[in-house]
Amino acid sequence: MAAMKQIVETELQSINSTYIVLNQDLCIRKVYQDNLGIFSSDNELLGEPVKNVTKKEYLELVIKIEGVKKNKKPSFLKVITNQNNEYEIEILPFENFLLVLIKDRLINTNFMINNLNDKNRELETKYHQVLVGLKDSDLANTEKTDLLLLLCHEFRTPLNIINGYLQILMSNSQQSLTKDQQKYLSKITNASKQLEMIMNDALDFVKVNKGKLRVKTEYIDINDLIEDCIQALSIEASAKNIKITHQNEESKVLIYSDKKRLTQVLMNILSNAVKYTNEGGYIQINSLRNEQRLLIEIIDTGVGIQAKELAYIFSPYYRSSSTDSMSTGFGIGLFLVKQVLTELGGLVHVSSELGVGSRFIIELPIEN
Repeated sequence: MAAMKQIVETELQSINSTYIVLNQDLCIRKVYQDNLGIFSSDNELLGEPVKNVTKKEYLELVIKIEGVKKNKKPSFLKVITNQNNEYEIEILPFENFLLVLIKDRLINTNFMINNLNDKNRELETKYHQVLVGLKDSDLANTEKTDLLLLLCHEFRTPLNIINGYLQILMSNSQQSLTKDQQKYLSKITNASKQLEMIMNDALDFVKVNKGKLRVKTEYIDINDLIEDCIQALSIEASAKNIKITHQNEESKVLIYSDKKRLTQVLMNILSNAVKYTNEGGYIQINSLRNEQRLLIEIIDTGVGIQAKELAYIFSPYYRSSSTDSMSTGFGIGLFLVKQVLTELGGLVHVSSELGVGSRFIIELPIEN
């Protein structure tokens, strides 16, 4: 069916035409179009006898036009000048003028039909190859997702054991540990928390792909939540001498949302800010109301992102060229940020300048 449609369209496109108006002396009064290329472009057409400005191969058409003038009646003529072309001439006297329509249709279209059939077969082959490729891609994505899920579950047990012993050491052994040992223990604890966050992101990524991401809403003091996230990243920030500040217009701002999911959103953005900000930099967090919306602005003095890459940073597995060498994890953190905020009725905006830093704005409804 598709091949036949192409053939019909090609047949229609093969009809070219020239439309002219002649006066009673067969001089050109108007040329509306000359798709056939009947007239020489070297001559001034208007007012010239048609036979003077017609190309040689079309002279017999002029003879037919002259014959119609003598008969003084409408005429429809068919002239075959060679094996491949057929010219249909329609002439209609109108007041003191002659309307002349010359149409050209290719007769020998078999080669065109064969060519279209070949192209159609080629397209069908490519279409089949694309379908096979999509099927293989879907299968590979499913296998990758299943593997990711399996790895996260397998890592969770030993990680829980590590975290348990770390809590014991941190709570019961502070007196007997040297400052260096406490420092190293803090780094281990921080790395363990980062690994746990990566695993949780991976599990949520699987849930998003399967449409199973769930939210549990409650009233939350957003300022307390932000302070908790800053505290969680304090060790890593201090190690790089990065200062994190939080400014808010009100001491307490309650919103109705999911505490766990918002913590995940903030931790992803803030941990990236710490990770990609050089030593001695700063991160500023501003929270404010805007009518019935809450805005959380996170500004850092990090490496920044190229403008042309900003449209892709919320895609899964995407890594910016400016941060790729510094990246860890699966590259799904910002993807989850956008997906989670969508579930919560929120938005995320970003602007950045390479070598200067980035600015993320989280927009949330105060009540759903």
